[in-house]
Amino acid sequence: MNYEFDRTADALYIRISNAAIDHQEEMDDGAIVDVDMAGEIVGIDVMSPDEGWDAGPIISRWDLSAIDVEMIQKLRSVAFSRANPLSSAGAGASNQLVGAAAA
Repeated sequence: MNYEFDRTADALYIRISNAAIDHQEEMDDGAIVDVDMAGEIVGIDVMSPDEGWDAGPIISRWDLSAIDVEMIQKLRSVAFSRANPLSSAGAGASNQLVGAAAA
């Protein structure tokens, strides 16, 4: 799993797998979920993540590993903003999340 926060667009993208995207599904809170041909989640696109988004429906609807669930929950609690130094150095920078120790 990796994630990318684009400060310019104020958008967070969480990539779960490298599968090809077949279609997208919009959640009630506006998060967009990319789905592959097998119906598995590929990634999550969240606009203005600091305004809040509900990971619960995504976690309950798709079959995710325990590590992916933990990382999504941790990312949901991170304060992403254009001014936050934890949100990466610039637009389009990405970060790799590995195991339970990453956040």
